[in-house]
Amino acid sequence: MDLSRQTRIVLLLSIDITFFFIEIITGYAIDSLALIADSFHMLNDIVSLLVALWATKLAHSTDYESKYTYGWQRAEILGALANGVFLIALCMFIFMEAIQRFIEPPSVSNPKLMLVVGSMGLLSNIIGMFLFHDHSHAHGHDHSSHARNYEFPEEIDDIESVLPSTIVNRCHFQDVPHDHPAADIAATENSPLLSYIGLPSGSASPRKSSSNHGAIPTSSSQKGQKSKRNLNMHGVFLHVLGDALGNVGVISAALVIGYTDYSWRYLFDPCVSVLLTFIILLSAIPLCKSAALILLQVAPQSIRIEDVSHLIGQLNGVESVHELHIWQLSDVKLIATVHVCVTLPDDQGESYMKLTKDINKVLQSFGIHECTIQPEFANHPSLCPTAN
Repeated sequence: MDLSRQTRIVLLLSIDITFFFIEIITGYAIDSLALIADSFHMLNDIVSLLVALWATKLAHSTDYESKYTYGWQRAEILGALANGVFLIALCMFIFMEAIQRFIEPPSVSNPKLMLVVGSMGLLSNIIGMFLFHDHSHAHGHDHSSHARNYEFPEEIDDIESVLPSTIVNRCHFQDVPHDHPAADIAATENSPLLSYIGLPSGSASPRKSSSNHGAIPTSSSQKGQKSKRNLNMHGVFLHVLGDALGNVGVISAALVIGYTDYSWRYLFDPCVSVLLTFIILLSAIPLCKSAALILLQVAPQSIRIEDVSHLIGQLNGVESVHELHIWQLSDVKLIATVHVCVTLPDDQGESYMKLTKDINKVLQSFGIHECTIQPEFANHPSLCPTAN
């Protein structure tokens, strides 16, 4: 099926919205908490995809006041946090309602209709699985030669596995041209420090050539490239699979209630509701945690500050490194600031630009493509404080 990612997302969103209304209306009509809970599970997907599409469009917008120096790039993080908190609140509502139904179990008035709606929901999720599973395999071999230009560390606080922007944002990576001349242009005093989009093929000059400590690691950006480039769509596939399991629970409850005469058969409805609540929490809690960590500007778990500082300190001309800060602006964008105490020859301008290029290579090997470097010259002690 030759459909673009954007088309697949819109198609899945349309299906989800349709079945959300079908499930929640039917659930309240026949008094089935399992259907209501599954509709909230569907609402999770709807809100996530809407937030992703809206925030991605907003993040690329240039219509903002000058005081928003980073634009709207964190709009999705805020949306994701609000979405996660909203889902947790819904889970608490379902859980409290389920407890009440365990005490006084009501009868589901039309289990056959519940079975039909659950089966239709399962069919919609099977269609969704085919949409994204097929796409994941279709692109499993197309982009190996360009992967290093776009890859980030294998884990960025797991945010890519829970934020829906990975469904939307990465579609741009396969559609943009693969020529990046900036990666090969030598730096000058008038050129941006961050014009190096991909990880350069060269390596920075280590202070100690006999040691491998000065070498720039490539594993963080090249290890697992084959699996990483399709991780986003694979994550969507697994998410849709979780929805399908929820539909299986609804179908099971309908079969037990409608086609058995056990005295406890009506307890199966709140049991499925509790199960669906835990399934929703499995995505809502990591979503809140990951979004909160980004907003707190915590360094990604995939990056050890000590390793970055050590590699920069091994570069020729660097005496010490301090005030190194690394954080995530968004789920796929890392930023760093660092103070470096340097010792340079008389031609300080040219030597410093070469050093900044080497420092950028080190940072790019960790997936950091935006940084601010403050030089402090060792031949002026008052301007080069001792590293903390």
